[in-house]
Amino acid sequence: MHQMTQMTADVSYAGRGAIAAFPHSIEARHRHGLREQLLWLANQRIGELVIDVGAALMCDEALAGIVERVRTRATARGIRVSLITTPDSPAERVLARAGLTRSLTVYRTREEALRALTETPVPAQRRSAPSTAEQRAARTLPKR
Repeated sequence: MHQMTQMTADVSYAGRGAIAAFPHSIEARHRHGLREQLLWLANQRIGELVIDVGAALMCDEALAGIVERVRTRATARGIRVSLITTPDSPAERVLARAGLTRSLTVYRTREEALRALTETPVPAQRRSAPSTAEQRAARTLPKR
């Protein structure tokens, strides 16, 4: 019987986000562990999740499924998802076939992604609606 291998990404935090570096080999048997780890990250309070597949020497269509599922969850939570890939790599080809390189920001190096995470300003906090007292004060007519 073949034992399933539990693969995980190496996660590092920088600035307003996290970078999850995938292993050299991304296959269907690794899908569950990698997907669950990234979904856990998508539940954290980060502004951007960068999925680093630049070192992947071997991958199959499972990669596109992982990225698509994580993007769906992260987007629902207001987290931006981006990629680190190298041109014409196996991972880039798989992601391009799925249309993910067109719909996500793609960084070519880890340094480029780190720079973006640390330099991009955090969006300003949205002001909450005025309280009832503030609304009443605004409607009060000046005394004559």
